[in-house]
Amino acid sequence: MTDLGSPATANGRQIPAWIPTVGPGWAALLTDLHARLCELDEEYQVEDFSVDSGRLRLHVADRYDATGEVDVVFADAAVQLIDDAVRASAQTCDRCGAPGRPRFRGRGRSVGSLVRCDDCRTAPPVQPRPEGARTRPVQELSASGRC
Repeated sequence: MTDLGSPATANGRQIPAWIPTVGPGWAALLTDLHARLCELDEEYQVEDFSVDSGRLRLHVADRYDATGEVDVVFADAAVQLIDDAVRASAQTCDRCGAPGRPRFRGRGRSVGSLVRCDDCRTAPPVQPRPEGARTRPVQELSASGRC
């Protein structure tokens, strides 16, 4: 479940609120996923969003029909679109969008994973993200934050 301080809660609970929290190489991937999810339902809602082990993790809220049953057609189509984006993120440099692969980096006593291409794997970081960047609301979105 998304916490109250997350971009999803603050800005209409759709993917555009999360784009600034990932590397610029994944922006097109997320923009495309947003457009495709809007084709299914313009009011879809992000329930959970994160990056784990160099891959996107994303879940959308279930949608219900007039009788209160889960809309399985929407659920199946949304899961397929999200699975495709997750697979693509595991092979796309999060920095420049070129084909990449997981790269492991030491962070103190732990090891993290990022997806980087050969050119970006050795380049210095562009700018470190501010503390709490994953949970900051995005100011540039329209008031509704929807499609």
